[in-house]
Formats: sequence, C-alpha cells, structure tokens
Amino acid sequence: MGNICHAGPPALGSNAKATAKSKTKSSLSSGSKSTPTFGKDPTLKREDFIFSNIQTASFLAKLPGSINGQQFLIEECHNCDIFLLDHCTSVQIDACVNCRIVVGPCESSVFLRNCKRCTVICAVQQFRTRDCEDVDVYLYSVTDPIIETSSRLRFACFPLTYFSLQQQFRQAKFSPWNNKWSEIFNFTPDHGGWKPLPMHPHASPLADMMPEKENNGARSLWKMPSWTAEELGLSVDLPLLVVPITNGLCARKEDVATVLVCFTVGNNTSDYNDEPTLLIRTRQMQLTEEQASTLFTDNRKLVGKAVESAKSTSGSVMMEFQGPLCYQHINDTLQEARFASDNVTRDASFISEDTTAALRLSDLVFRQWKMVV
Repeated sequence: MGNICHAGPPALGSNAKATAKSKTKSSLSSGSKSTPTFGKDPTLKREDFIFSNIQTASFLAKLPGSINGQQFLIEECHNCDIFLLDHCTSVQIDACVNCRIVVGPCESSVFLRNCKRCTVICAVQQFRTRDCEDVDVYLYSVTDPIIETSSRLRFACFPLTYFSLQQQFRQAKFSPWNNKWSEIFNFTPDHGGWKPLPMHPHASPLADMMPEKENNGARSLWKMPSWTAEELGLSVDLPLLVVPITNGLCARKEDVATVLVCFTVGNNTSDYNDEPTLLIRTRQMQLTEEQASTLFTDNRKLVGKAVESAKSTSGSVMMEFQGPLCYQHINDTLQEARFASDNVTRDASFISEDTTAALRLSDLVFRQWKMVV
C-alpha cells in the first residue's frame, strides 16, 4: 500500500537503499484510481490505514496513491517522523510525543488530541486540537482552526510542496488561496493561547529545516532519506510552493499602508525588496455581479470579467498586502516587462486606491462575504 517504514537513523547501505528506492518507485506508480469508502470495501485492511504504538525512533511514510481518500489514524507514537503524502478524508492523531508529522490534503478534518512536543504540517478543511501541549503547526485550513484546552501552540503558514500536491489539492477541492491558518478560534483562552512561529519575508518557514547538504546539494526533511525527498519532489523553495506563504492576521498592524489586489486570473505578483511587503491573507471567490460592482466601482469591463470568471473557474483571487512601500512594490511589479506586455494581466487586475479603501474592501472580502465551501 505504498508504505516506507524505517526504525532508527535513516542511513541505508547501498543494497538496502536500492531495494527501498525500487519500492518507492513502485509505490509512487501504484494505487487504485477508485475511492472506496473505508470500512465497506472488503479489500481494504485496517492496518494499512493506521500507525499505532510505535515507540522507537522511526521514519514512516504513506506515499501518493496509498491512502487514496481514506481516513487515517496515528496513535501513541513516540519520536517518529511520519509522512502521509496523499489525499485523505480525515486524520486523527492521538497521544503522540516528540513526533514530526506531515499530512497531505485532508478534505475533512485533522484532529490532534493529547499530543506533546510535536510538529505538524497539514492541509485541511478543518483543524482542531484538544488537550495538546507544546506543538508547532504549519497549516493550510479552509475554515477557522479550533483549539481547546491546549497550551504553548505555535502556528505558521503551510510551507512545503511535493510533486503530487497540486493534484491532491484538486482532489480535495481546495483552492490554495483560501488559507485561514491565522484566524484561530480558541474555545478555552484561560487554559492557554497560541503565538505565531517566526516568518521570513524571503523564505518558507521550513527553509532552515531543509538546508542544502554539502557535496551533492541534496536536501531532505528530518529522517526522510534525501533520495526519497528528491523522488517525491519535496521542497520548500518559494517559487515551487502550491500555497502562497502568508504572514497572517497576527502580522497585521494598525496605521500601516495597506493595499488590496484582485485578479480575475490567477497571478501571484508579490514583490520582495529590502523593506518587505507582507502578503497578509488571500482568498479566491466566485464573485456575484453585485460583489464585483462593489469592488470595481468604475470598471465595468473588469466587473464583466469577474462575473464570467465565476461561471467557468474557481473565481477571482484577492490578496491583501501590507508594508510601508506596498503600493510602490505592487505597481513596480505590474510595470515589469513580463506584466506590462501582458494585456490579459493588465486588463484583469485591480489595486485599491488607498489604505482606507483597502481596509473597507478587505473587510467585505475576508469577513462579510461568505465563500462557498
């Protein structure tokens, strides 16, 4: 079913490495195209959808095509690096300690319970924690994340990619622009809160964890062998990321120049200079004619493009930027040759006229207007 399991350090001998590499290739190409409901298909085995009671330091992986939209359970694992690099229905993570866990697009929920000193990277419809302590979360979440009776939680934007991730996002019906990782609801604020993990304007938050190794330039993450990471296309390089790195509402400040940018076609045009312009949040919506007219008051042509886009695509992309030079950076970017000569981009983009307008329109886009999930 596309497992890679390895206890102890990931170093392999040449014969073992070749054998494991062959298994990896086989796993990458395997996997049923159908999506049976777990528990009803007699060909599915429960043990293929659970990592349980693994107490020794291990590298455990489910490769693309091996979960195939089913639910998965991780419980009572200690000191493990766990990769679920496939499209899942739901994932429950219980009583894990000192584990580092990556979960691919999960169309329902990822629920952490009674976990301590863990790092979790996941893309989900809904993210929840209960009774957790000292956990780092790198998150893509379509809905507001929920934390309950948990303490010392730290959050950042979903920071990595691999070859199959974009396809898995489509399978889960996720838009990479609709990430609410920082819009966290804390049911029990008296029990403990959360804070943002450090963010770098020029790099993924995980960049320090995937440095280039000397000699061959190979990269890896945690206990995953570098050749496996290379085969999977595992990367934290900004130009390759499926989900744009946003700094979140926690980076938002009062009385700072703000700009709202809207494209009726998908182009991420953030520009990074010495004084960074921060991408705060993004949203992709199928705008109604009334909504488009509110955004693009004096541009009937753009209103028409937005309405037409809503009929045939996932809709228009909205991005909120902040920074002392945000207007200059955005306008300079659009004046670059690659955009200035592109009539499609030039005629299908909108920039708010000033900070007051940006804040008013951002409130509509990100708070008042509800997107269809």
